[in-house]
Amino acid sequence: MISVAFEKSLTTITEGAFLGCTALSTINAPGVTTIEKDAFNSCEALNTVSCSSLETVGENAFYGCTSLFSVTDDKIVNVGNGAFANTVNLTSFASTVINRIGNSAFEGSGVAELGIANAAEIGDYAFKNCNALTQICISNATSVGRGAFSGCASATTASLPLLVTIPQECFSSCSKLSAVGANGAETVDSYAFKDCSALKDLGALKKVCSYAFDGAGLTKVSSNVIDIVEEYAFNNCKKLTSFSLSRISSFDLSVLKGASALQYISLVGTADITFPEEGIADICPSLKSFQGSNMTSIPDNAFKDCTALSTVTCTVVESIGKNAFNNTALTELNFPNLTEVSEGSFANIPTLKSVTLTGVKELYA
Repeated sequence: MISVAFEKSLTTITEGAFLGCTALSTINAPGVTTIEKDAFNSCEALNTVSCSSLETVGENAFYGCTSLFSVTDDKIVNVGNGAFANTVNLTSFASTVINRIGNSAFEGSGVAELGIANAAEIGDYAFKNCNALTQICISNATSVGRGAFSGCASATTASLPLLVTIPQECFSSCSKLSAVGANGAETVDSYAFKDCSALKDLGALKKVCSYAFDGAGLTKVSSNVIDIVEEYAFNNCKKLTSFSLSRISSFDLSVLKGASALQYISLVGTADITFPEEGIADICPSLKSFQGSNMTSIPDNAFKDCTALSTVTCTVVESIGKNAFNNTALTELNFPNLTEVSEGSFANIPTLKSVTLTGVKELYA
């Protein structure tokens, strides 16, 4: 094994300087401020780097240094793309003056603890598959890249209070993540929380993009600020039991596909509600209650075969399509503004006890 010590007068370790030096074990370079691209790439035996003046770590500088467990320096400002990727034994990294962490900088590394609260910019996939990382706290980050923490299988909490948008795939497959502190976030981008099966809360969001919570562990969604929900935003949320939005003007129920435990839907401020052509029984087979106070029409097959559905509140509805409530568990029909009822709308409802249809002139069972 080889140990290398440099005079303090040396300030830069140049590109590829020790590339592939598999016998190199320790580096002591007290005056070095910059380590350039690939400087120690694939130095598999390198375990300790002591550079007390280090400010910049270049692209892939320590890539694949599988024995590296210690980097001693609290002055690092910039970490380049892939700089510490696949350093599987590097368990911690800290710098109080860190500003930028590049794409895939620590991807696949062993970091379990991060002291980078002041970092302003986190690159794409910067900490992807850091499976030992348990807590993520970056209080000054205003820019976080795609998939930055995806696959961090042990992460339980995250705090990114300055983020306005949680980016694509940001926490995808963080299966133990239960709480995210992102009070400034207004938008969750696509796949941001995909397969976050322990996640319980979505925060005060305004826009939820496609597949944002696909497979997430949400049990309840209740918001009076969300005004945009894109396709399949809550796809396969199998633990979701209650869903309530009061501000959104239009809503496509297909975004709830796979919400097999969903029992309660409330869209009280929504006039334009889109149903799948075949109805929602396959989407929400456990549905018991539906509230759509601003709906004026219910389409064909809307609730057909929703065998648990016992309560519907749609008081301004004027027309109901064919087989809309066929084979449900309704106990009461109360549609005071209803004027048009199509064939089979209320067929096969043995639980029905009360009917109020004051405006209907002709009724087809």
